[in-house]
Amino acid sequence: EVWAPTRFVQSMLARKLNRPVVHMPLQLTFAAPQPVARARWGLPEGAFLYYFAFDFLSFVERKNPLGLVRAFHVAFGEAASQAKARLVIKTLNADKANARGRDILDALRADPCVVLVDETLSREETLQLMICCDAVTSLHRSEGLGLLIAEAMQLGKPVIATDYSATTELLSHETGWPVDFKLVPVGEGEYPFHQGQVWAQPDEVHA
Repeated sequence: EVWAPTRFVQSMLARKLNRPVVHMPLQLTFAAPQPVARARWGLPEGAFLYYFAFDFLSFVERKNPLGLVRAFHVAFGEAASQAKARLVIKTLNADKANARGRDILDALRADPCVVLVDETLSREETLQLMICCDAVTSLHRSEGLGLLIAEAMQLGKPVIATDYSATTELLSHETGWPVDFKLVPVGEGEYPFHQGQVWAQPDEVHA
């Protein structure tokens, strides 16, 4: 048999494999570390901080960080840079990003509304950074697991995320703020074996 960590993955594997596919969720309980000061990462005091994290090796188009930035600017309008709110975006493996990834990294660095944390952190530090923030957001196009959402909810953080793929197994209108979407074709170069595949295009205005 094959074990699948989410029902989203289970449903896909079951269509392709001639053997039992068992839903075997990951163990998601953990002890929250001691909080640290926002100054540890240069985060502004007194601002409402929306947190997102992604790995440049996890296909940046799927993670859709620029969609999140656009949604932030829609929400706060022309006064976004003066608003008492910021996006905190934690990245990993930026030094290994391809040309498209480097363009996205440059755009994140240039946006005054984004606090970019581009460094390798320990497991404890990663959770401490999330604890420093007020809400967690993800305008992903697809997630097989959605560990960021699970960790945020375990820490008691409000979550705003695309209402598609594995994260829907945790996030609903009763547990957070799902974001509307439409399914669109996966573009060439955005993900392996893109032909005939679709994923979510989150509604940035709704977000």
